[in-house]
Amino acid sequence: MDGFDINVTDPSDQAPTHKTKGHSRVHLSILRRVRRAIEQSVADAKESRLLVGVSGGMDSAVLAHILSDWRDRGGPELVAAHIHHGVRGEEADRDAAVAEKLAHQHDLPFHVAHLSFLPSQEVSESLLREKRLGTLEHLAKEVGASYIALAHQRDDQAETVLFRMLGGADLKGLGGISIFRPPLWLHPMLTTSRKEIEEEVQTCDLPYIKDSSNVENYYRRNFLRNQLIPLLEKEFNPRLAEHLCALGESASRAVEFMEEEADHWRASATLAENTYSAVILRKAPVVVRYQVLQNAFKKIANQHGALHRKSLAALDHLIMTGGVLRVLELPSSVVAVRRDEVLALSLKERI
Repeated sequence: MDGFDINVTDPSDQAPTHKTKGHSRVHLSILRRVRRAIEQSVADAKESRLLVGVSGGMDSAVLAHILSDWRDRGGPELVAAHIHHGVRGEEADRDAAVAEKLAHQHDLPFHVAHLSFLPSQEVSESLLREKRLGTLEHLAKEVGASYIALAHQRDDQAETVLFRMLGGADLKGLGGISIFRPPLWLHPMLTTSRKEIEEEVQTCDLPYIKDSSNVENYYRRNFLRNQLIPLLEKEFNPRLAEHLCALGESASRAVEFMEEEADHWRASATLAENTYSAVILRKAPVVVRYQVLQNAFKKIANQHGALHRKSLAALDHLIMTGGVLRVLELPSSVVAVRRDEVLALSLKERI
Protein backbone atom coordinates (compact mmCIF):
# COMPACT_ATOMS: atom_id res chain seq x y z
CA MET A 1 0.00 0.00 0.00
CA ASP A 2 1.30 3.47 -0.86
CA GLY A 3 1.69 6.15 1.76
CA PHE A 4 3.38 4.40 4.69
CA ASP A 5 6.38 2.38 5.75
CA ILE A 6 6.32 -0.50 8.21
CA ASN A 7 8.88 -1.31 10.88
CA VAL A 8 8.54 -4.50 12.89
CA THR A 9 9.97 -5.52 16.23
CA ASP A 10 9.48 -8.78 18.08
CA PRO A 11 9.52 -9.13 21.87
CA SER A 12 12.24 -11.75 21.55
CA ASP A 13 14.56 -8.94 20.39
CA GLN A 14 14.21 -7.14 23.71
CA ALA A 15 13.41 -8.63 27.09
CA PRO A 16 10.29 -7.11 28.62
CA THR A 17 10.92 -4.91 31.63
CA HIS A 18 7.92 -6.30 33.46
CA LYS A 19 4.44 -7.54 32.80
CA THR A 20 1.85 -6.29 35.22
CA LYS A 21 -1.02 -8.59 36.01
CA GLY A 22 -4.21 -7.06 37.31
CA HIS A 23 -6.75 -9.20 39.10
CA SER A 24 -8.80 -6.50 40.76
CA ARG A 25 -12.58 -6.48 40.61
CA VAL A 26 -12.48 -3.87 37.84
CA HIS A 27 -9.90 -5.85 35.85
CA LEU A 28 -11.89 -9.08 35.99
CA SER A 29 -15.11 -7.24 35.13
CA ILE A 30 -13.54 -5.65 32.04
CA LEU A 31 -12.02 -8.98 31.05
CA ARG A 32 -15.39 -10.76 31.24
CA ARG A 33 -17.13 -8.09 29.16
CA VAL A 34 -14.38 -7.93 26.54
CA ARG A 35 -14.34 -11.73 26.16
CA ARG A 36 -18.12 -11.87 25.92
CA ALA A 37 -18.23 -9.08 23.33
CA ILE A 38 -15.69 -10.82 21.09
CA GLU A 39 -16.97 -14.38 21.52
CA GLN A 40 -20.55 -13.33 20.81
CA SER A 41 -19.44 -11.46 17.69
CA VAL A 42 -17.06 -13.97 16.08
CA ALA A 43 -17.32 -17.70 16.68
CA ASP A 44 -13.68 -18.44 15.85
CA ALA A 45 -12.19 -15.84 18.19
CA LYS A 46 -10.03 -18.18 20.27
CA GLU A 47 -8.56 -19.84 17.22
CA SER A 48 -7.83 -16.53 15.48
CA ARG A 49 -5.03 -13.98 15.54
CA LEU A 50 -6.06 -10.47 16.57
CA LEU A 51 -4.30 -7.30 15.50
CA VAL A 52 -4.58 -4.85 18.41
CA GLY A 53 -4.35 -1.15 17.66
CA VAL A 54 -2.16 0.61 20.24
CA SER A 55 -2.03 4.39 20.00
CA GLY A 56 0.02 4.98 23.13
CA GLY A 57 -3.07 6.34 24.89
CA MET A 58 -4.84 5.09 27.98
CA ASP A 59 -7.70 3.25 26.25
CA SER A 60 -5.52 1.13 23.98
CA ALA A 61 -3.13 0.41 26.86
CA VAL A 62 -6.00 -1.17 28.78
CA LEU A 63 -7.26 -3.07 25.72
CA ALA A 64 -3.81 -4.57 25.08
CA HIS A 65 -3.47 -5.44 28.78
CA ILE A 66 -6.88 -7.12 28.99
CA LEU A 67 -6.44 -9.07 25.74
CA SER A 68 -2.97 -10.19 26.86
CA ASP A 69 -4.48 -11.58 30.05
CA TRP A 70 -7.10 -13.42 28.00
CA ARG A 71 -4.37 -14.76 25.69
CA ASP A 72 -2.55 -16.15 28.71
CA ARG A 73 -5.79 -17.85 29.79
CA GLY A 74 -6.16 -19.61 26.43
CA GLY A 75 -7.47 -16.75 24.32
CA PRO A 76 -6.43 -15.69 20.82
CA GLU A 77 -2.92 -14.93 19.61
CA LEU A 78 -2.16 -11.19 19.54
CA VAL A 79 -0.10 -8.78 17.47
CA ALA A 80 0.23 -5.07 18.34
CA ALA A 81 0.20 -2.31 15.73
CA HIS A 82 0.81 1.43 15.99
CA ILE A 83 0.08 4.04 13.31
CA HIS A 84 2.60 6.89 13.29
CA HIS A 85 0.69 9.74 11.67
CA GLY A 86 3.76 11.93 11.28
CA VAL A 87 1.84 15.17 11.84
CA ARG A 88 2.64 15.97 15.49
CA GLY A 89 6.44 15.94 15.45
CA GLU A 90 8.11 14.81 18.67
CA GLU A 91 4.76 13.96 20.25
CA ALA A 92 4.11 11.39 17.53
CA ASP A 93 7.55 9.84 18.13
CA ARG A 94 6.79 9.71 21.85
CA ASP A 95 3.44 7.99 21.16
CA ALA A 96 5.18 5.31 19.12
CA ALA A 97 7.81 4.75 21.81
CA VAL A 98 5.17 4.32 24.53
CA ALA A 99 3.15 1.95 22.32
CA GLU A 100 6.28 -0.14 21.73
CA LYS A 101 7.05 -0.21 25.47
CA LEU A 102 3.51 -1.43 26.17
CA ALA A 103 3.83 -4.17 23.54
CA HIS A 104 7.15 -5.40 24.97
CA GLN A 105 5.76 -5.47 28.50
CA HIS A 106 3.01 -7.78 27.29
CA ASP A 107 5.15 -9.98 25.01
CA LEU A 108 3.45 -8.75 21.85
CA PRO A 109 5.07 -8.61 18.42
CA PHE A 110 5.02 -4.91 17.54
CA HIS A 111 4.48 -3.27 14.16
CA VAL A 112 4.65 0.46 13.48
CA ALA A 113 3.46 1.98 10.21
CA HIS A 114 4.49 5.51 9.22
CA LEU A 115 1.92 7.43 7.18
CA SER A 116 3.03 9.92 4.57
CA PHE A 117 1.15 12.60 2.65
CA LEU A 118 1.69 14.65 -0.46
CA PRO A 119 2.78 18.26 0.17
CA SER A 120 -0.42 19.46 -1.49
CA GLN A 121 -2.71 17.30 0.68
CA GLU A 122 -4.78 18.88 3.43
CA VAL A 123 -4.37 16.49 6.34
CA SER A 124 -7.88 16.47 7.81
CA GLU A 125 -9.34 14.28 10.55
CA SER A 126 -11.28 12.29 7.94
CA LEU A 127 -8.18 11.71 5.80
CA LEU A 128 -6.17 10.58 8.83
CA ARG A 129 -8.93 8.17 9.80
CA GLU A 130 -9.18 6.78 6.27
CA LYS A 131 -5.42 6.26 6.03
CA ARG A 132 -5.22 4.80 9.53
CA LEU A 133 -7.94 2.21 8.92
CA GLY A 134 -6.58 1.31 5.49
CA THR A 135 -3.13 0.81 6.96
CA LEU A 136 -4.45 -1.41 9.74
CA GLU A 137 -6.27 -3.53 7.16
CA HIS A 138 -3.02 -3.92 5.23
CA LEU A 139 -1.13 -4.86 8.39
CA ALA A 140 -3.77 -7.44 9.31
CA LYS A 141 -3.21 -9.18 5.98
CA GLU A 142 0.57 -8.96 6.42
CA VAL A 143 0.54 -10.69 9.81
CA GLY A 144 -2.31 -13.11 9.10
CA ALA A 145 -4.75 -11.53 11.57
CA SER A 146 -8.42 -12.39 11.14
CA TYR A 147 -9.68 -9.41 13.09
CA ILE A 148 -8.61 -5.93 14.23
CA ALA A 149 -9.41 -4.87 17.80
CA LEU A 150 -9.70 -1.15 18.56
CA ALA A 151 -10.06 0.54 21.94
CA HIS A 152 -13.24 2.61 21.58
CA GLN A 153 -14.99 2.64 24.96
CA ARG A 154 -18.32 3.64 26.48
CA ASP A 155 -17.65 7.37 26.57
CA ASP A 156 -16.57 7.28 22.91
CA GLN A 157 -19.86 5.56 22.13
CA ALA A 158 -21.85 8.22 23.99
CA GLU A 159 -20.00 10.98 22.14
CA THR A 160 -20.65 9.24 18.82
CA VAL A 161 -24.40 8.90 19.45
CA LEU A 162 -24.70 12.55 20.54
CA PHE A 163 -22.51 13.78 17.68
CA ARG A 164 -24.65 11.96 15.12
CA MET A 165 -27.88 13.04 16.79
CA LEU A 166 -26.85 16.69 16.54
CA GLY A 167 -25.89 16.11 12.91
CA GLY A 168 -29.37 14.83 12.02
CA ALA A 169 -28.63 11.10 11.81
CA ASP A 170 -31.35 8.56 11.15
CA LEU A 171 -32.07 5.55 13.38
CA LYS A 172 -29.18 3.58 11.92
CA GLY A 173 -26.78 6.43 12.60
CA LEU A 174 -27.95 6.62 16.22
CA GLY A 175 -26.78 3.03 16.65
CA GLY A 176 -23.27 4.43 17.07
CA ILE A 177 -20.23 2.17 16.98
CA SER A 178 -20.89 -1.54 16.48
CA ILE A 179 -19.06 -4.09 18.61
CA PHE A 180 -18.33 -5.96 15.38
CA ARG A 181 -18.25 -4.40 11.94
CA PRO A 182 -17.65 -7.20 9.41
CA PRO A 183 -15.39 -8.45 8.20
CA LEU A 184 -12.54 -7.23 10.43
CA TRP A 185 -13.36 -4.61 13.03
CA LEU A 186 -13.90 -5.37 16.71
CA HIS A 187 -14.69 -2.78 19.41
CA PRO A 188 -14.91 -4.96 22.53
CA MET A 189 -14.65 -2.20 25.19
CA LEU A 190 -17.86 -0.33 24.39
CA THR A 191 -19.32 -1.26 27.79
CA THR A 192 -16.18 -0.08 29.64
CA SER A 193 -16.29 3.43 31.08
CA ARG A 194 -13.47 5.95 31.14
CA LYS A 195 -13.52 5.79 34.94
CA GLU A 196 -12.88 2.03 34.84
CA ILE A 197 -10.08 2.53 32.34
CA GLU A 198 -8.42 5.14 34.52
CA GLU A 199 -8.62 2.82 37.53
CA GLU A 200 -7.16 -0.09 35.56
CA VAL A 201 -4.26 2.03 34.31
CA GLN A 202 -3.40 3.15 37.83
CA THR A 203 -3.82 -0.26 39.44
CA CYS A 204 -1.72 -2.05 36.82
CA ASP A 205 0.81 0.78 36.28
CA LEU A 206 0.35 0.72 32.50
CA PRO A 207 2.42 3.09 30.35
CA TYR A 208 0.40 5.65 28.40
CA ILE A 209 0.55 9.23 27.15
CA LYS A 210 -2.02 12.00 26.80
CA ASP A 211 -2.67 13.41 23.33
CA SER A 212 -2.42 17.19 23.64
CA SER A 213 -4.82 17.64 20.70
CA ASN A 214 -7.63 16.13 22.81
CA VAL A 215 -7.94 19.37 24.78
CA GLU A 216 -8.15 21.61 21.71
CA ASN A 217 -11.83 22.44 21.42
CA TYR A 218 -11.75 23.66 17.83
CA TYR A 219 -12.24 19.99 16.96
CA ARG A 220 -16.01 19.50 17.18
CA ARG A 221 -15.63 16.06 18.79
CA ASN A 222 -13.39 17.52 21.49
CA PHE A 223 -15.91 20.30 22.13
CA LEU A 224 -18.54 17.65 22.81
CA ARG A 225 -16.21 15.71 25.12
CA ASN A 226 -14.71 18.61 27.02
CA GLN A 227 -17.55 21.11 27.24
CA LEU A 228 -20.99 20.03 26.04
CA ILE A 229 -21.28 16.60 27.67
CA PRO A 230 -19.94 17.79 31.07
CA LEU A 231 -22.43 20.68 30.93
CA LEU A 232 -25.34 18.36 30.11
CA GLU A 233 -24.27 15.95 32.85
CA LYS A 234 -24.17 18.80 35.36
CA GLU A 235 -27.39 20.54 34.34
CA PHE A 236 -29.58 17.66 33.10
CA ASN A 237 -28.43 14.13 33.87
CA PRO A 238 -25.20 12.89 35.52
CA ARG A 239 -25.76 9.50 33.83
CA LEU A 240 -25.93 11.01 30.34
CA ALA A 241 -23.20 8.77 28.87
CA GLU A 242 -24.95 5.65 30.12
CA HIS A 243 -28.29 6.73 28.67
CA LEU A 244 -26.79 7.73 25.31
CA CYS A 245 -25.19 4.29 25.03
CA ALA A 246 -28.51 2.66 25.91
CA LEU A 247 -30.18 4.73 23.18
CA GLY A 248 -27.53 3.56 20.72
CA GLU A 249 -28.09 -0.07 21.69
CA SER A 250 -31.86 0.27 21.32
CA ALA A 251 -31.43 1.90 17.92
CA SER A 252 -29.10 -0.89 16.79
CA ARG A 253 -31.62 -3.55 17.78
CA ALA A 254 -34.43 -1.73 15.99
CA VAL A 255 -32.31 -1.37 12.85
CA GLU A 256 -31.37 -5.05 12.96
CA PHE A 257 -35.07 -5.97 13.03
CA MET A 258 -35.88 -3.50 10.23
CA GLU A 259 -33.08 -4.89 8.08
CA GLU A 260 -34.48 -8.40 8.44
CA GLU A 261 -37.96 -7.19 7.54
CA ALA A 262 -36.61 -5.11 4.66
CA ASP A 263 -34.79 -8.14 3.22
CA HIS A 264 -38.08 -10.06 3.27
CA TRP A 265 -40.09 -7.29 1.59
CA ARG A 266 -37.39 -6.55 -0.95
CA ALA A 267 -37.23 -10.20 -1.99
CA SER A 268 -41.03 -10.29 -2.36
CA ALA A 269 -41.09 -7.07 -4.41
CA THR A 270 -38.18 -7.86 -6.74
CA LEU A 271 -39.28 -8.42 -10.34
CA ALA A 272 -35.85 -8.30 -11.95
CA GLU A 273 -32.40 -6.79 -11.30
CA ASN A 274 -33.01 -3.40 -9.60
CA THR A 275 -36.68 -3.57 -10.57
CA TYR A 276 -39.47 -3.74 -7.99
CA SER A 277 -43.24 -4.04 -7.71
CA ALA A 278 -44.75 -0.80 -6.46
CA VAL A 279 -47.91 -2.69 -5.50
CA ILE A 280 -46.03 -4.90 -3.03
CA LEU A 281 -43.85 -2.09 -1.69
CA ARG A 282 -46.93 -0.01 -0.86
CA LYS A 283 -48.11 -2.78 1.46
CA ALA A 284 -44.95 -2.65 3.58
CA PRO A 285 -44.93 -0.59 6.82
CA VAL A 286 -43.52 2.82 6.01
CA VAL A 287 -40.39 2.44 8.17
CA VAL A 288 -39.63 -0.89 6.51
CA ARG A 289 -40.39 0.49 3.04
CA TYR A 290 -37.92 3.31 3.63
CA GLN A 291 -35.28 0.72 4.53
CA VAL A 292 -36.05 -1.30 1.39
CA LEU A 293 -35.64 1.80 -0.76
CA GLN A 294 -32.45 2.79 1.03
CA ASN A 295 -30.94 -0.66 0.50
CA ALA A 296 -32.04 -0.71 -3.14
CA PHE A 297 -30.32 2.64 -3.67
CA LYS A 298 -27.10 1.50 -1.98
CA LYS A 299 -27.03 -1.64 -4.10
CA ILE A 300 -27.01 0.23 -7.38
CA ALA A 301 -24.90 3.14 -6.08
CA ASN A 302 -22.24 0.59 -5.05
CA GLN A 303 -22.48 1.64 -1.39
CA HIS A 304 -21.49 5.26 -2.15
CA GLY A 305 -23.30 6.99 0.69
CA ALA A 306 -26.97 6.83 1.63
CA LEU A 307 -30.07 8.76 0.70
CA HIS A 308 -30.86 11.70 2.95
CA ARG A 309 -34.39 12.28 4.26
CA LYS A 310 -35.63 14.48 1.41
CA SER A 311 -34.40 12.14 -1.34
CA LEU A 312 -35.74 9.11 0.48
CA ALA A 313 -39.12 10.77 0.98
CA ALA A 314 -39.21 11.75 -2.71
CA LEU A 315 -38.46 8.15 -3.74
CA ASP A 316 -41.17 6.88 -1.42
CA HIS A 317 -43.60 9.42 -2.91
CA LEU A 318 -42.79 7.93 -6.30
CA ILE A 319 -43.97 4.56 -4.98
CA MET A 320 -47.11 5.87 -3.33
CA THR A 321 -48.48 8.02 -6.18
CA GLY A 322 -49.89 7.06 -9.56
CA GLY A 323 -49.02 8.22 -13.04
CA VAL A 324 -48.03 6.57 -16.30
CA LEU A 325 -44.35 7.60 -16.23
CA ARG A 326 -42.42 9.49 -13.60
CA VAL A 327 -38.65 10.01 -13.30
CA LEU A 328 -36.64 11.03 -10.23
CA GLU A 329 -32.93 11.86 -10.24
CA LEU A 330 -31.11 10.77 -7.08
CA PRO A 331 -27.55 11.30 -5.76
CA SER A 332 -24.62 9.23 -7.10
CA SER A 333 -26.05 9.43 -10.66
CA VAL A 334 -28.90 7.06 -9.77
CA VAL A 335 -32.23 7.51 -11.56
CA ALA A 336 -35.56 6.07 -10.41
CA VAL A 337 -38.23 5.46 -13.05
CA ARG A 338 -41.81 4.66 -12.07
CA ARG A 339 -43.77 3.20 -15.00
CA ASP A 340 -47.27 1.95 -14.18
CA GLU A 341 -46.73 -0.30 -11.12
CA VAL A 342 -43.01 -0.93 -11.63
CA LEU A 343 -40.09 0.94 -10.02
CA ALA A 344 -36.73 0.63 -11.78
CA LEU A 345 -33.41 2.02 -10.52
CA SER A 346 -30.43 2.50 -12.80
CA LEU A 347 -27.32 4.61 -13.23
CA LYS A 348 -27.88 7.78 -15.19
CA GLU A 349 -25.60 6.89 -18.08
CA ARG A 350 -27.64 3.77 -18.71
CA ILE A 351 -30.93 5.64 -19.26
